[in-house]
Amino acid sequence: MQWPVGLLAVFILVVAAGVFCLGINRRAMPAWKRYRPNRSQRRIAQLEDNLPPPAPPDAENFGVTPCSAPSGRKGKVDPVVWGVLRAWVCLTNWAYR
Repeated sequence: MQWPVGLLAVFILVVAAGVFCLGINRRAMPAWKRYRPNRSQRRIAQLEDNLPPPAPPDAENFGVTPCSAPSGRKGKVDPVVWGVLRAWVCLTNWAYR
């Protein structure tokens, strides 16, 4: 019995993909077993390293100066100032055109 060429090609591709996946899995398992015991310690260290610094006090924070405070701070936005800022950005920024 002779197989059609297309079916034979699909069969060869499926077998090749299976062999490839088995090879990748066989190579990856020892690396995973070495990594697994230390992953919780590494995660905590990464989170602590990536925390932002604390916010400066209001006396040193530029965001609370009289000029910039109305533009938005912790959900408090002056609609007049925000409208002026948005219009200025639209006029000066090519992305809005």
